[in-house]
Amino acid sequence: MIPLFCLIFLGLSSTHGKDEFTYQQHIGCTFNRHGHVGRFWRYGFNTKDIMHVDLENEAVVSTSDDGNFMADERKSKLYFKRKEARLNMICSAVQTVFWQSNNSLSRAAKPTVRVSMEVQEGQEYLACSVQGFYPIAISVHWVYRGKIVHFGNTKTGVLPHKDGTFQMTSYLPLGNKTLQDIVCETEHISIEGKLRATFEDESSNLGYIVGIALVSFLLSCLAPLGITALILFMRKRGPQSSVNESLDQSSDGDIAATVTLMDLTGENVQAEPNPEV
Repeated sequence: MIPLFCLIFLGLSSTHGKDEFTYQQHIGCTFNRHGHVGRFWRYGFNTKDIMHVDLENEAVVSTSDDGNFMADERKSKLYFKRKEARLNMICSAVQTVFWQSNNSLSRAAKPTVRVSMEVQEGQEYLACSVQGFYPIAISVHWVYRGKIVHFGNTKTGVLPHKDGTFQMTSYLPLGNKTLQDIVCETEHISIEGKLRATFEDESSNLGYIVGIALVSFLLSCLAPLGITALILFMRKRGPQSSVNESLDQSSDGDIAATVTLMDLTGENVQAEPNPEV
């Protein structure tokens, strides 16, 4: 069973002089049709992952120097109990909403994923566009060199289509990252495993489309010439074939047999007595 994900971002920005600082919390719940299967609580500072809460071991794990001072202040058992209770409450509420809004999975629609390059205010972004999925529960994230990028990316949120399906787009600043190491991963109940898309895939698709268009153009140009040549060949070959067929059918044996039959018929008619005489 493919798990469904709920992601909640809590952010706080502050400005000190000319510098701007951003503090984020990344809360997530994973569950499937049988119930709750996992959860996490991560912290970020200035678009970087600084620490996360390990509820199983009752520890706060620092992943950067910026998170060391926060990890030291969060070592009491009461802190972990409060975090666990908060996550249980959030995940339970979110799971209830998902089951009420997506009570029928028979209409599950598989999304299409496309990665493209965009430039905004002089900065390059990768845009991962996910279109046409149903139900609404979906997980879209960026992976750089095998590791999930938790911070620094932005999402449009899930938006509806007229046909009842949904769409969303995730943006990742390119910065110093290499294109071939970036992957957009999508998880949805309609997909077995994960659907991965890269910018190179988009480029190769474009080349494939151009190749198909070129072949179609050449065929459209050569097809009339081939048909015209075939018609001219048949016209040139037609009269000679008719004459040969006539000569083959009109052999001496056929002509003699026809004349003999006509003569015999005439003799029979003349030899027949006339009853009126």
